[in-house]
Amino acid sequence: MTQDARTLTQLSELLKQADALIRTCDFAKAHEIAQIVVADAVCSRDDDFHARALNTLSISYWKRGISSPALEQAQKALVLAQKASNKKLEARILSNIATIYVKQAKYGQAIDYFTQTLVLDEALHDRQGESITNNGLGVVYRLLGDYQRALGYFHKSLSIEEELDNKKGISLALGNIGLVYSHLEERERALHYFNNSLALAEEIGDKDGVVHAYGNIGNVHHVLAEYDRALQYFRLALAISEDMDNQQSSAALQGNIANVYLDVGEYDKGLEYLQQAMQTNQRLGNRRSYSLNVANLASIYSEESYSGYDPARSEELLLQAIELSKEIESKELEYGHYQQLSALYKKLQRWEECQNAFETFYELEREVINDEVKTKVESLHYERDRAEREKKLAVERARHEATQQLLYNVLPPEIARRMISGEQLIAESLPSVTVLFADIVRFTQLAERVSAQEIVSGLDRIFSAFDELADVYDLEKIKTIGDSYMVVAGAPIQRDDHAAIMARMALDMQEVIKSVPAISTDSTVQIRIGIHTGSVVAGVIGRKKYAYDLWGDAVNTASRMESHGEAGKIHCSEAFVKAAGNEFVFRLRGEIDVKGKGKMKTFFLEYE
Repeated sequence: MTQDARTLTQLSELLKQADALIRTCDFAKAHEIAQIVVADAVCSRDDDFHARALNTLSISYWKRGISSPALEQAQKALVLAQKASNKKLEARILSNIATIYVKQAKYGQAIDYFTQTLVLDEALHDRQGESITNNGLGVVYRLLGDYQRALGYFHKSLSIEEELDNKKGISLALGNIGLVYSHLEERERALHYFNNSLALAEEIGDKDGVVHAYGNIGNVHHVLAEYDRALQYFRLALAISEDMDNQQSSAALQGNIANVYLDVGEYDKGLEYLQQAMQTNQRLGNRRSYSLNVANLASIYSEESYSGYDPARSEELLLQAIELSKEIESKELEYGHYQQLSALYKKLQRWEECQNAFETFYELEREVINDEVKTKVESLHYERDRAEREKKLAVERARHEATQQLLYNVLPPEIARRMISGEQLIAESLPSVTVLFADIVRFTQLAERVSAQEIVSGLDRIFSAFDELADVYDLEKIKTIGDSYMVVAGAPIQRDDHAAIMARMALDMQEVIKSVPAISTDSTVQIRIGIHTGSVVAGVIGRKKYAYDLWGDAVNTASRMESHGEAGKIHCSEAFVKAAGNEFVFRLRGEIDVKGKGKMKTFFLEYE
């Protein structure tokens, strides 16, 4: 298929394939497809789609341990998402950038981008997004050794997942809390959380969750030198992972099993599992894990008790691991490999090379630690400023909620929802609605002889009574102008019974006006009602004071029916009579001359 032949629909399908391949850990194939989609997306002129494609390409890079291109593509995606005003996509790209910085051990930048993500998640009321971002911040602080703060973020994530009743998310949060306690060497507490995570994952059939829980439990037993139990859990996890064809997870578990065998001196078994892990990681393009595998292989060849002891091969492998760590810009891996190389040279009594390797290890370790210390200092500033940011966010949220409530107060609910979701221009043609106008008889003369307070109070009583009827019949009040009241049936949501329901509304209006207290003690209140059925144009006008309104001949005709009507009566057009059906009593008024319309046959709606 040529670039010119690919439609946006076809590109979307390819992008879905790439995303699915990332989920199944086939990162090399996902990367290949994502590159094709990005190349073609440039021509699509669809910023939103182009941003999503770039973000997928970015993820395919860092999943393979290649962080610089991953960051470059994500930054491009961020610019496009902001240009497209897609806040939800922007939040996910910010989260992706934060994750890349975590992979690079640039924790200060990671905290900054996760914080930006959290602000967007909260503004969007995206509770699932908030949970994911809190989880990401928890991971950063765990890596920084700030376990108290890490627990705080993981518990926030857990609280949200419990609120959403998302058992998969709850299981993940419990597992992360367990990892913190494992780092704190509170093994029993860690196992408690891991086992709870496992129970939930098994309950909902979350195989990935089961694999992670088994792996975490196996690691605790490994640290406790309970090697048989560690192998038991790692093998259980590996069997499920292989059944799912999750190659990345399988490779990680093969590496764990290899490490157990190496610790007990069973080098051949360890080598067997390690080579399987290496082959898988190399095939997946997972260079970070492959670098660790190579270093572990080097440690086998450096053991004098191993029958294949080969220090030259060990040195060669460590130098290879160092080059790999440089390529993926992981100073943490790099300084670990140099430390291992220094120990090898010491064993071989190659003192000058030992000193050089140790100095490189020391410099790299100090850079990483300094970065971590700097991040901790930044995090203190972050926490100090967080209260102020949260205050501002609360104000913005309150304003947002007040705006939403205001829209629901002044607009039909369906129209308010559409405006809140971002629809800029709301205008539509409605082929058949029924419009009613009601007017107070001799209101001008009445207003001249009573106080302003009596007028306003009287109109409020009358129109509030009409509003209650409109709510009962699920009709939409459009507006009041002076002493005139306008209501519509069949807009903004169309309904087949709009004429019949408006007839009932009109009859009830004439009844309810009899029970409303008079505006003046020396006069009763009467209303004229006019009704017509026809087509209208409806929409929202204004920028500061929104109003949902109707335009068209049907509105003008309904207004003429009211103004040409009689006190205490419901004046109707022939079109309305035909639409209302046979259940109502209409008395022919005859043909009258209607201003702007000419001769019209009209009727009065009466009680049975």
